[in-house]
Amino acid sequence: MKKTKCTKDIKTMVENVMDSFYGEDFSIITKYSNARVIIKELLSYDDMIPNCVELGDSLYDGYSDEFIISVLGNSLYCEKAKLGGRYLNTGNSALFILDDASKECVDFYGGDNTEAKYVFLYSLKEDKAETDTDTNKDDSSLVIKSYDDDMSGFTKLWSDENDDGTMYCSISFYSNDSDNLTKIAKMFDVDF
Repeated sequence: MKKTKCTKDIKTMVENVMDSFYGEDFSIITKYSNARVIIKELLSYDDMIPNCVELGDSLYDGYSDEFIISVLGNSLYCEKAKLGGRYLNTGNSALFILDDASKECVDFYGGDNTEAKYVFLYSLKEDKAETDTDTNKDDSSLVIKSYDDDMSGFTKLWSDENDDGTMYCSISFYSNDSDNLTKIAKMFDVDF
């Protein structure tokens, strides 16, 4: 699997997800504004077939919560993440939750309710403050590891500087499966 990197734009994020998980079932959970762009990017792949895509602006249908964009093989689906006020389970092997999701959403999909082997919290934020200093890559990072009898994991925080400003990134992964934890930790250069 190719290492997935935090990026400042959705196009690169979709490319990273497709490079890492193409052929496996995965879902991306996000709000309407990001969902439109993600669907557009996924449909740019020649073999991607839209099946059931239900995506509407809250101005029209009053729904303002998250959407689940799922790729099953080469089929694309999109549905509301909540039905009757409750979050739906995806049943996919990998789950990407973007930083515009509510805390309730992150708690549900990041907790025991998910069937996914891999759960990623994905941040697309950046700071565009101007600077007079030379821009260079900042490879420093902070890694927080948690060990427990039932579940272990890590959170990695880092920043990258470029001509557009500073981009702050984070990834968290927790699992009760030590093999999966080790596999994902290696993807992000974390010794576990």
